[in-house]
Amino acid sequence: MATVLVIAVVFGGTVLVFSSISDRRSRGAAEAAVGVRPGWQATTGAGLGKRYRRASPFSWSNRRFGTLLHGPLANGARAETFHLIIDGGGYRESGQSFHTVATVVFPRPLPTASLHATTDPRDAEPPQPGQDAGFAWTEGTHGPGWAGMRGFATDPQAAEALFTPDLLARTRALRADWRMDGYAAIAVVKSRLPAEAMLALVDNLAYFGSLLPEEVRQTAATQPDPWPGPTAERPA
Repeated sequence: MATVLVIAVVFGGTVLVFSSISDRRSRGAAEAAVGVRPGWQATTGAGLGKRYRRASPFSWSNRRFGTLLHGPLANGARAETFHLIIDGGGYRESGQSFHTVATVVFPRPLPTASLHATTDPRDAEPPQPGQDAGFAWTEGTHGPGWAGMRGFATDPQAAEALFTPDLLARTRALRADWRMDGYAAIAVVKSRLPAEAMLALVDNLAYFGSLLPEEVRQTAATQPDPWPGPTAERPA
């Protein structure tokens, strides 16, 4: 990638040839990866901008979408994963920033929960007197195993099921920030992952949802008007 960027600066249009070759190779790898998954397809990202446009990083105006992999999962769930490219900005002042996104929509509502990396020094400190930290899981509230991570869950049973050492280790290994909201779970990795890793991100997200006990599912089902997942009317 670095070589291509240098060529882009020095030789201008030459990079279009390399980009075209790279895109074709990427599409071929994506089609091969989904070929072993019944019902899965590799298509363009056309239409994703209508469903992913509300929250960061989807809200950047200079964003575009790469190849979309999508298909069914076990137990009635469905999933999609794609690359998000932010041109000339995003988290950087110049060049491009890349993200890999995975979304799993489950047949039943999920609890409200999230887990992401944090560099906020306050997360390493115990809560101040009177501070409501009942929904937050950090190094300051739950010990050194949470260093560099911050979790949130409104249901204590959901937190106990999700925020285990195994799941923390998986999330760190994936380098993913993820959240559950309504029927959907969404993970974002600040990197352009190859097709096999994109599908692994989907599988891990589906596994996280499978950890929820029936009691948590029943409680989640009582929430009013749960989010259906990314739609044009209710985008991510």
